[in-house]
Amino acid sequence: MEQSEIVAAYLNEPQEKLLGRWYEETYRQTFGIAPAQATGVAADMKKSFDGWLHKISHLLCVDWKYCEKKKNIGQKAKFVASVSDFIASLTGLPTHGAISVAVLLVEYGYDATCHCSD
Repeated sequence: MEQSEIVAAYLNEPQEKLLGRWYEETYRQTFGIAPAQATGVAADMKKSFDGWLHKISHLLCVDWKYCEKKKNIGQKAKFVASVSDFIASLTGLPTHGAISVAVLLVEYGYDATCHCSD
């Protein structure tokens, strides 16, 4: 599946599913196993995501110039793909995890962390 096809599909997914994908990818990347394989994992995915996003917010918002790019890249799907590419290169998340993060930022208001004036 091409990145543009994945982006189009993910733009229609609910926030909870996207958070789940992000959590799964991040957990697997960190610990080498899926969360379901771990015992005693009680995950508050939104809280975990908020903390994770806070850690990368300066790089995303200031260094990568998120708000400027948001204005200049008019089409939502192209912007999501661009954000996804940046997230993947910054964090090493695989495609599905990076696209989940990008959609959460663009579609579900998590980009408020960048304080863009739309």
